[in-house]
Amino acid sequence: MEFLNQTGQAVKVRIREHTGYRWVTVKPGASINLQSHYGIAMGLTAEIVVKNDATPTPTEKPLPAAKETHIEPKPEVPHESGEELKKKREILAKEYKKLVLSIHGVGKKTAEDVILAFPTLEALQAAVDAGTPLPFRNDVETAIRNELK
Repeated sequence: MEFLNQTGQAVKVRIREHTGYRWVTVKPGASINLQSHYGIAMGLTAEIVVKNDATPTPTEKPLPAAKETHIEPKPEVPHESGEELKKKREILAKEYKKLVLSIHGVGKKTAEDVILAFPTLEALQAAVDAGTPLPFRNDVETAIRNELK
């Protein structure tokens, strides 16, 4: 679609060719052939084609009017400082380790293995609920499944 630069300023347009891209400067009053959505975004106006001194007809169907969009701001969420988050994570990690150690047949080394394989209680619970085999000995797996049912 032909667009006419009536902005009063030179406009740089990036055009794709088969060998790559190139920049074209469209001076005020000059026209350029662009895709309709690209020309509208650049602020150019659609050029009218006159055939045999007849009434002017647009080169394509009329362009849709711009839609007004309203974006609501996100509600403010109270942010916790890095130290508070770190303390909460440490407390949760200690509680999780205590829970794993409380399972009959799980010692310190096995508890560390469980925590490495499943860093949170939610991850371990999801694996147990899904019925996926846990990467531990059969007796440890059975004990973990019985504890988290």
